[in-house]
Amino acid sequence: MMYAYSKISWVYRWSYFIEEYRGPFLNIYNLQAVLIPYFVGICIEIVFEYLKQYNEQQNLKLEKTKAELSFLKAQISPHFLFNTINTIFWLILKDPKGAQDLLLKLSEMLRYQLYECDHDFVPIQKEIDYLTHLCKVQGYRKGKKVKISTEFDCEDTVYPIPPLLFLPLVENAMKYVSQKDDQENYISIFLKQRSNLVSFEIVNSTDNSHIELEEDKKYSGIGLSNIKKRLTLIYGEKYKFSTSLINSVYYAKIEF
Repeated sequence: MMYAYSKISWVYRWSYFIEEYRGPFLNIYNLQAVLIPYFVGICIEIVFEYLKQYNEQQNLKLEKTKAELSFLKAQISPHFLFNTINTIFWLILKDPKGAQDLLLKLSEMLRYQLYECDHDFVPIQKEIDYLTHLCKVQGYRKGKKVKISTEFDCEDTVYPIPPLLFLPLVENAMKYVSQKDDQENYISIFLKQRSNLVSFEIVNSTDNSHIELEEDKKYSGIGLSNIKKRLTLIYGEKYKFSTSLINSVYYAKIEF
């Protein structure tokens, strides 16, 4: 803006000089013929300068967003790997063959994380396959005490969604699901896609000795904060994310 102001000030002084000392052959029409194109040129230059600065700012915001998304996705892998290795270690002692099968499933899951999750979006079917493997992996450790069920209903199997978005919710449910002998212990996962709407919901029984408040820190830790940040960076305000604890049952739902 200072650049434009200096240009306009110079033109004003220059036009005053011409008006003061113009000769017999330089009248007001000649002056207009000179100044109007010059002013138009300045306006065009100001617009281009503004657009250039605006584009630079937008590019910086885009790069910042990409960096933040990469950081958030990078936080997921170590957390998941740590939990799965603990599961395998536990399983080796009780069921070596089961541990071998689990390692094969882990290999498939890590291949997906390493080679396909570097994209901003993946086909929803890829996430369904990943969640299916994850439930089987965690099912080894939970055994028969916890019932894990999934229901996937997608209209378009190649519909793009952010990779590993639902993983923190599933991990939280696996970690804090109740495991009492005198009650039903369960985790239910629902994923539905219709047109441009994706709805994911996970429900699990809980142990009140672990969860006292709806926003207990154990449930609203790094994982859930990660989800909110990613959704905001990708969809702005065009998403819904809710959690609730009702009668010892925890609900978490995402829509976008």
